[in-house]
Amino acid sequence: MTDKVDSSKKFGGMFKRRRNKEEKRFAAPPGSGKTWSLGGFGRRLRLLPRALSTLEKLIILLAVIGFFGGAVWWGTRNYLETTVPVADYGGTIKLGLAGQPRYINPLLAPTSDVDQDLSNIIFSSLFKFDKDFNLVGDLAESVSVSEDQKTYTVTLKENLTWHDGEPLTAADVVFTVRSIQDANWNSPLSLGFKGVAVEQVDERTVTLALQEVYAPFQGTLTFGILPAHLWNSIQGANATLAELNSKPIGSGPYVFDELTKDKQGRVKRYIFKANENYHAGQPFINEVRVTFYDKPADLVQAYHDGDIDAVGGVPFAEKESLEGSRTQMLSLLLPRYDALFINANSNGYIRPTEVRQALSHAIKKSDLVEKVLKGNGTVVNSGLIPGSPGYTEDVTVYGYDPEKAKELLRADEWEERDGGWFKEEDRLILEIVTADTPENRQLADLIKSYWEAIGITTVVVEAPVAELQQTYLRERKYQTLLFGEVIGADPDLYPFWHSTQIADPGLNLTSFSNDDLDKLLEEARQTTDPAVRAEKQTAISKILADELHAIFLYSPNYLFAHRSNLQGVDLMNINLPSDRLNTINEWYLSTKRVPITQE
Repeated sequence: MTDKVDSSKKFGGMFKRRRNKEEKRFAAPPGSGKTWSLGGFGRRLRLLPRALSTLEKLIILLAVIGFFGGAVWWGTRNYLETTVPVADYGGTIKLGLAGQPRYINPLLAPTSDVDQDLSNIIFSSLFKFDKDFNLVGDLAESVSVSEDQKTYTVTLKENLTWHDGEPLTAADVVFTVRSIQDANWNSPLSLGFKGVAVEQVDERTVTLALQEVYAPFQGTLTFGILPAHLWNSIQGANATLAELNSKPIGSGPYVFDELTKDKQGRVKRYIFKANENYHAGQPFINEVRVTFYDKPADLVQAYHDGDIDAVGGVPFAEKESLEGSRTQMLSLLLPRYDALFINANSNGYIRPTEVRQALSHAIKKSDLVEKVLKGNGTVVNSGLIPGSPGYTEDVTVYGYDPEKAKELLRADEWEERDGGWFKEEDRLILEIVTADTPENRQLADLIKSYWEAIGITTVVVEAPVAELQQTYLRERKYQTLLFGEVIGADPDLYPFWHSTQIADPGLNLTSFSNDDLDKLLEEARQTTDPAVRAEKQTAISKILADELHAIFLYSPNYLFAHRSNLQGVDLMNINLPSDRLNTINEWYLSTKRVPITQE
């Protein structure tokens, strides 16, 4: 027979043992002879919620939340008021470029936007343009000019190094300039350094002596410097074959790390790492990845897909599709104009001034800016653009006037019949040669439509950029050439318009020769007085507008889009498209807060 246990005693004993454990005795102050207990208080505290109404519980809860919330708010406010956000290190930025790199080499890069972009983040130059469009020292600490304005003495900054750790000295500058002058290198920069004598004074000092005064000379010292210790063993004739062109070593903000090619041998991607020893300070972004695409449209699609973080040279037709809350679109001023260059030597029918004036009167330039540039540009009527020294609007303008155009053709004894213009049995047929880019194609088609609207039969010939330069430009094989020229922040129009520049490699694309113009071009580049130089430039632009051997159309802005989380991209003006990367070492993706006194 099983014994029964009194359940009340069983559970009573359990509660008693638990109560004994909960009752902790504490000694009173020494010598008091007393003890005290929290046991009863603890039991009452646990019973407190049962004694409170729902409203009272809510009031206490809100009070507690308010207390801690206020503490957090006060702490956060104090933190924000006493600190400021600053750029921090870290992250990767993915850039995209349209085209293939060939020579990541500042001496060979000027003919390719892709090569110039890559060279700009690998190599440093003596001088560069800052975000405010001022010419400032990069490797150069200072420059002085002799009294006769012919000798420039450049002093380098201290403790400059190459990516491989070797010191960068004046010897590297001398080697680079002499390589530019070496015909075997065939550098596009050679024209600007003819007759320049370069000498090393000491480890940090170099002199460049000119044969004659050239006021904009300092502005030409923006090319990247090559490491002599790596290049001096390579003959100039073999420079284009060197592996250093694809795996470069420079002194710029980023260091070559990795190159990836596809099965066809085309470059797919470059990876560059931040140069921790960069003379202007370690770049904030740790890594730059550059992916290459066949054409600008592919570049834009890659941005939409999230594959890249920035697009340079955004096609104007794509601007609206890229704009949004997560994209920053910059419309940068670029010292460039697009013009229709008329090669009168190729066709006697377009040699008379009346015909050239008629061609200009038939074109509505404001429509070109709206339809091709989507408003991102300015109409120009001379060889200078707004903001250039000597720019003036007081030049002859052959504005849109189709009836005036027809009147001028008749003045040159052209007869309008059978839907065209004739001299006896010869019909006026004009050819426009241009690059096969979307903007140029659209621009050429619009000009064709304007000319055909007044009865001039027009044929558009499109050519790849390489063929355009090699065949058409060098041999001047065109009647009219639709082309853009970057004239620079401090323009020297001599290479574009002097009679000595008619033949290749000169850039006088119209074969125009004028004694008064030649004299002004020579004087403008030799005077060091800014006011006098501006006067010469004004006179030059008036002659170009009057003679009209080029129909100046517009100055397009340069569109640069990037993700809004990319910060520090502070730009308004650039001298070249690659100049958008001049401050890449100041771009950042991450931030941290520091006390205001440490900002």
